[in-house]
Amino acid sequence: MNIFTNKFNLSFLSALLLGLSFQPFNLGFLAWFALVPFIIILFHSSLLEGLFFGFLTGLLSNTFTLYWLSANIGTTFSLGLISLFAAVIYLSIFWSLFSFLFCFINNNTGKGIYFFPFGWVIFEYFFSIGIMGFPWMSLATTQTNYLPVIQIVEFTGIFGISFWIATLNIIIFKIFKSQNINKMKYFNFFLFLLVSIWILGYIRLYTINENKSNFLEILIVQPNINPNEKWDKNKKEKIFNDLVDLSKKNLKNSTDLIIWPEVATPYYIFKNHSKLRRIKTNLLNKNQSLLTGSLDWEKNDNIFKNYNSVGLINQDIKITTYKKIRLVPFGEYIPFLIPFLENLNLGQYSSGEKVTNFKINNFNFISKICFESIYPIILRNSTDFNSINYPIPYFLVIVVNDGWFGNSAGPYQHFEISKLRAVENRFPVIRSANSGISAVINLKGEVIDKISINKKGFLLNKIFPSKTKTFFSKYGNWLVYLSLSFNFYLILLIMKKKLK
Repeated sequence: MNIFTNKFNLSFLSALLLGLSFQPFNLGFLAWFALVPFIIILFHSSLLEGLFFGFLTGLLSNTFTLYWLSANIGTTFSLGLISLFAAVIYLSIFWSLFSFLFCFINNNTGKGIYFFPFGWVIFEYFFSIGIMGFPWMSLATTQTNYLPVIQIVEFTGIFGISFWIATLNIIIFKIFKSQNINKMKYFNFFLFLLVSIWILGYIRLYTINENKSNFLEILIVQPNINPNEKWDKNKKEKIFNDLVDLSKKNLKNSTDLIIWPEVATPYYIFKNHSKLRRIKTNLLNKNQSLLTGSLDWEKNDNIFKNYNSVGLINQDIKITTYKKIRLVPFGEYIPFLIPFLENLNLGQYSSGEKVTNFKINNFNFISKICFESIYPIILRNSTDFNSINYPIPYFLVIVVNDGWFGNSAGPYQHFEISKLRAVENRFPVIRSANSGISAVINLKGEVIDKISINKKGFLLNKIFPSKTKTFFSKYGNWLVYLSLSFNFYLILLIMKKKLK
């Protein structure tokens, strides 16, 4: 078997292990060694081979993980496939660039083992930013079932977990490559890294105390409506009535906040006075509020703009709303003004401009809409603790409609990411999803209660708002800057060597 055949096999093996490490398989431990075959390829590749096999491994692993993009019931199968391939090709370009840079540094300095974890952080950072950014595919997403492991994100953000996993992989590679004398040294180092993060995580979980002197009682409603039926004229009234009835039937006088999911009703509810009147008179008492997702519009200078929004409704005349800032490319807007796509039914929404501070019972909170919740940087910007004018939020509400993807892996992966948002900023996360998974997650990342996929139901729970400044909240992606500095140093070494 020649070396290229081996490399193809290794590429497939690495991609398969990495794909299986994502939800819903609960096999996150596979990520601890999934990259080893890929590392073997890189250590035996030229620059062009690194480009090729990096792209191939990325293409396969992203396809295994994101296959559910093709299962979108809101579009045709062909458009679903196009969206899948567009996403995996885009992400695979970053794999290719990472591999090229690794081979360049390793072939010139022999320091690839040091570059790998720091380079991986940079690699993940760059595919997470920009209008096409997609941090969903961070290695951190594979570890959300391991509560002690993810506690590190309050200090490092998601990139700390990715750095840890990349380091484990490179050490396993060294174990296999080294002579007997060094095998034990690397094996002990592997055990130290593996065990220490678990021990420190358990210690952190034990030392975190929730302040239970203040709480809010919340009612989360999961209507489980088929997204394709929501705008059927013959079903609109029934959908609205069912939402109100399901809420009213399970509401208590002590309930502070009712939460409905993304675009919960088939109406522009914030502009529909008859429906607002019914909500205020038939559902809410004077001390209760409803937070609901809804489409909204504005007219400025005879120009209409549509928004995906969330709003807080109570007995006040004014409704406080938040307009989704981070829209789904090709789903809610067309990036780069591509003309031939304008005739397709891809959604034409405008982006909001600022984060809204909601307030209930003297507790400030923020809300994110669906896709936005996967971005730690945007979430950190909305909790800008260095700003005098912006109050610190006590909890986060995520409204979601993953009903487009049925019972595929997508809704499970999306839900798991919410745990990371809770730990990053050490506040509760409340998730209301049209068809699941709705949940209450505490500041430790523990799921207190949830409703499964494709079920109609409700959750009535108490949450304990938390006003905490984490290290990550204050200093953000410091690990990215450290990684950039280290890799810049490696490049300087190469330049120095070339000049001699």
